[in-house]
Amino acid sequence: MNALVEWEGTERPAVVFGVSKPRTTISLLAGVGLIALGFFAIADGRDRLIQVVGVFLVALSLISLYGALNGLRGRAYLALITGGILWRTPAGSSFVRWETIETVGHYQVSWQRFLGLKTSVRPRITGGVMRAFGVIGRLDRRLMGWDVGYPLWLIERSGEFEELVTRCVTQPEARTGLGQQATT
Repeated sequence: MNALVEWEGTERPAVVFGVSKPRTTISLLAGVGLIALGFFAIADGRDRLIQVVGVFLVALSLISLYGALNGLRGRAYLALITGGILWRTPAGSSFVRWETIETVGHYQVSWQRFLGLKTSVRPRITGGVMRAFGVIGRLDRRLMGWDVGYPLWLIERSGEFEELVTRCVTQPEARTGLGQQATT
């Protein structure tokens, strides 16, 4: 969908991709399950390592739940603008400039497929909780080989998103028309 999005104090035309509400609901339920599992591990008390893993599960799940709840409220989206890819959430935003993207590809984590980007410069990240994703991004580079990963299963019209990102990286002239029939 074409729309106007605010970036760097200016409204800009963009192609906007929301998050899937049914899939976000599944993510929300999985997060609740992981929190319960984490609390069981913490309460176990027999093994300190299991308790530490439980605390990690609870913390990671709380961040995930925060994102899922905001996704259900329609406050999270990805926007392709002439300058790059904007990922906006209530927890903050990340921005990847087109000219910094070196490689586009896929990677898999468990059953989740991601569109991965290797970049010459780390993405610009703003916002408190979103900075945690910056740390995760650095870990992604070491563990998965990618600087940025977009979970395709959560993105509405993910095939179109994937195709448009790839086209904008390989054909820079495609960036100029992004969202030109934008409406508010």
